[in-house]
Amino acid sequence: MKFNIFVNQIPKDLYFPNFLINPFIGAIVVSLIIFIVIEITYKIKK
Repeated sequence: MKFNIFVNQIPKDLYFPNFLINPFIGAIVVSLIIFIVIEITYKIKK
């Protein structure tokens, strides 16, 4: 039972704080994803 709660807590600790506690890292990740998508679409059009 305690182990199950611990396992359920791990994803929240991994995904949640990155955007809420540290929005700067979140902004970098989002801008990187947008940049990669633009690069891929540019190469496909060429």
